[in-house]
Amino acid sequence: MGIIAAVTLPTPPPVNEAIVEEIVQRIGPGITTVLNYHAQNRYGKPFTRLLLEDPQQAYTLIETLMGQLKARILWRVLEKKLVRASA
Repeated sequence: MGIIAAVTLPTPPPVNEAIVEEIVQRIGPGITTVLNYHAQNRYGKPFTRLLLEDPQQAYTLIETLMGQLKARILWRVLEKKLVRASA
């Protein structure tokens, strides 16, 4: 519940799913595999699509798997890379 106040969730930037997939893969193939596995199990879609369609659910998934501090760090990295890709 407190994540909204602590983390600013970006609106999906104007980039396509392939670019988002590439960005997520560059962060780490292991993290990507885990995020995709759990996103597919919980939401029926890969993490990149979840990130584009519902950033709140994507963040909640990261936080559930990694804890609040690591989720914030990963989210900031993703946010910065997505903003650069959309510029």
